Formats: sequence, C-alpha cells, structure tokens
Amino acid sequence: MTSKPPPAPSPIHLIRHHTTNITSLYISSDNERLYSADASGRILCSSTRSLRPIASWQAHSDSVLGVEEVKGKVVTQGRDHKLFVWRQPERRGTQIAGSATVRGEEPGKLAEMDVNALNYCRFSILPSAEDQDDVLIALPNLVESAYADIWRLESQERVHAAVGKRTPFSNEAMDGRGKSKSGIIMLLHLLPPSELDHSRLLMGFENGSVVLWGYDPAQNQGRSTSVEGVGWTALREWKVHVDTIMGLAISTDYSFALSVSADHLLGKYDLVAEAGKAETVRTKHPGHGSIAIKDDGRVCAVGGWDGNIRLYSTKSSKPLGTLSFHRKSVDRLVFAHSFLPEKDEGQDESEDEDEDEDGYILTRKGKERRGRWIVSGDADGKVAVWELVDFGRK
Repeated sequence: MTSKPPPAPSPIHLIRHHTTNITSLYISSDNERLYSADASGRILCSSTRSLRPIASWQAHSDSVLGVEEVKGKVVTQGRDHKLFVWRQPERRGTQIAGSATVRGEEPGKLAEMDVNALNYCRFSILPSAEDQDDVLIALPNLVESAYADIWRLESQERVHAAVGKRTPFSNEAMDGRGKSKSGIIMLLHLLPPSELDHSRLLMGFENGSVVLWGYDPAQNQGRSTSVEGVGWTALREWKVHVDTIMGLAISTDYSFALSVSADHLLGKYDLVAEAGKAETVRTKHPGHGSIAIKDDGRVCAVGGWDGNIRLYSTKSSKPLGTLSFHRKSVDRLVFAHSFLPEKDEGQDESEDEDEDEDGYILTRKGKERRGRWIVSGDADGKVAVWELVDFGRK
C-alpha cells in the first residue's frame, strides 16, 4: 500500500504591511533579512527571526522592480527610472511597531543611477571577476529596450552597451520598422564568464524566446569592453513559449534555467552542453506569473495567476505539491538558502545556538527549518512565508 503524500502546509506567517501588489522579494544570503517591495515604491525589510520590521521606507516614486543586498549594501530599481544604492538596514525588529502603517528607519542613500525601466525588467547582479570590491550589473539599454547594458556598479562605468544588437547580416527576423521581432527584454541574468572577459548574459524576451549571449574579445579587437553589441554572439537560442516570458529563473550553479509564460508550459534550458537543448514540460495549469529554483537545484516553484504555488522536481518535472492561500496572482517567489552547518563531530546540538542583539535565539534545528522557507507575494499586497518539507531526503 502506497503512503499518501503529506497534506499541503499553510503559511507560517503573513506580512500585511503592503497596500499594493508585491513587485519584488529577496532573502539575504545569511537568511536573516527578508525584503518585500510593492507597486507604490515602498520597501519593507523584516527580521526572519522575529518576523517584525527592521526598516521600511519609500525607496521609489513608482513600482519597485528589484531589491537585493550586495556587499553590505542594498540595491533597488524602480519604474521611476532610478537605481539606488542604500546602506544596509541595521535597526532591529523590536524597535518598530507591527502596524500596517509602519514607517521605520530609512537607510542612507549612497549612490544613484538613471536607468531605463520602460519594460519592467529588473537588474541582474554578479560579483566582478576582476575586482572583489565591485559588482557587475545588467540592465536594459538606456535607449532601446530590446538590448541590455552591463555596468560596473561602484564606478558606474558602462562595460558593454547594446548587448543583443545583431549585425545587419544576421538571420534575425525583423518587423516592418526594422526592429527585432523578439521584442523587448522581460528578464535577464548575468552568468559567470567562461574565462576572463568572456561575459555571458541570459535574456528572456517579449515574444517568448530565451537567448544566451556570450562575449569574445577576439571578435572586438581584443577589447574587454564593447559598444553596439560588437563582439557578442548568440550562443544558444530557444523558443518554448508563444507568449511573453513572465518568469525566468537560473540555478545557483548556472547549469540550467527555467521559464514560464501565460501558457501551460515550463521551459528548461541546458546552459552547459554545447548542444544546449531546451526541454518542454506540459503542466495542467495555464497562466504562470513567476518561478523560482531552490538553491540545491532539485525543486522549483511556479506562481500561478489562479493564486496557487505549484512545486515541481527540476529533474523529473514531477509535481511535488500545491500551496494554496493567495486569492490573486502570485507574481513573486523566493526560496530561502539551505542551512549548511559547519559542525564538529561530537558537538552537542544544544550548544549550536545563535542569539541576536534583541535576544532572539535560533537553534540549529530552527536554522534548518528556516532554510526550507519559500516566500510568496501576490497582486493583493500579501506576503506569505511557508515552510516546506525536506524534498532532498525523499
């Protein structure tokens, strides 16, 4: 007799501080801070221990497209065509009331950039291979939303301009205005360079295509920088979806990517093999708004327009369960980072406790449970925190 799967869990916590739809979610690399941002431009930073606000501020005058911690700072991007760098919030949750009108600390602003936000495409950040104190950031091109630019964040120097622009002799399909039929970029991901100065960029487009671009200095007179897309080549091109790419996630080891759209398909792309084939997975549910991949690469979550979150095995594409709470579209998803203990053999587990400045104690078991979190945000402004089972042990 086969055993029944465990019942689907309910959220272990709800964040109701937002009054407009959730547009961005991020969990810090140490799992200590959860950032949620909305269409009004507000950002809330919550402690994952107390689940109370650490900071809340009006970061942008329009919808927030992205928020992410990097090297002790916070980078945000908005529909107001601005990218800001802030100090990382430090205030503790006990210092801010838990009401929906919480204001809290506003982190100091360190830098800003003018960006192109016409296509709702958020940035992608990657540590620089040349400078440990700097990072590379990819954004839609300042003029043409079908192309991308890559910048050094610290110096605000543009390294590559108009990535994705084809030569006049390429076989790319064009519309009647001479524009690419791929349409504008919807999502992008920077990948580590295959070798020094050989940058790579994955882009999902309005027409449902996904393209992996690679830069070769040898095709641009040995230069480490480029303009007008010179030196960039489409290494792989895929077309799984007919409609616009709504979600594009990449595994932490950069070996594969997954995409979703308005259809019932799940696209899987091999980023390692030279053939670089795409696999099409047919689900039973059309209308997908978001996708995320767990850091172990085994599980992905897909947010639906029907408010459900569906879990799948990334290897077999087998459904693993459904999380039901939201009444409106789940537009943002983020997994917590798996807890990997550094523990000596024979150490007493009760001694493996960590206390923060506010006296919140987290044991090893608590950290393991927190490492199984997934956080979802919907079009109603609700943020739900879920605790999943350990699929890796099944």
